[in-house]
Amino acid sequence: MSVAMVLDNILELKTHLVPWMQEVFFEDTVEEWIGSFVDPLIDKLNDVIKECKKQILIGGRIRDYKKAQTR
Repeated sequence: MSVAMVLDNILELKTHLVPWMQEVFFEDTVEEWIGSFVDPLIDKLNDVIKECKKQILIGGRIRDYKKAQTR
């Protein structure tokens, strides 16, 4: 599973989770919880994706990647 797929799944989960939580908790509580636990994860995954794209553009590769593929 790729990082982009994980990010997509978390974003989809967030769209379902927020309305469900708002049925039980006050809106401020939901915003704080999402901001504390979900949004930082989304930000980190976006940073990983951006860094990977930068590395690909400059010709970066995983050390010994081809060796691992032949085993």
